[in-house]
Amino acid sequence: GAFSDFFEAFSGAKARQRGIVSDSNGTHYSMKAASRLTGLTPDALRAWERRYGAVTPQREGKGRRLYTAED
Repeated sequence: GAFSDFFEAFSGAKARQRGIVSDSNGTHYSMKAASRLTGLTPDALRAWERRYGAVTPQREGKGRRLYTAED
């Protein structure tokens, strides 16, 4: 999908700077990275999550959303 393609283009340190983290739990994308990938604003992503349950991102310790390619 789009997230996977994006990750392949930006790996390693550049990926982390762009809000992409890959670890033993898979690859996760910050709100900023997901917004860039989809062309949707962060507000639109949050609205679709809240109103329609379109995505269900995981949360990190501080409550920030972490998206996966499946989202």
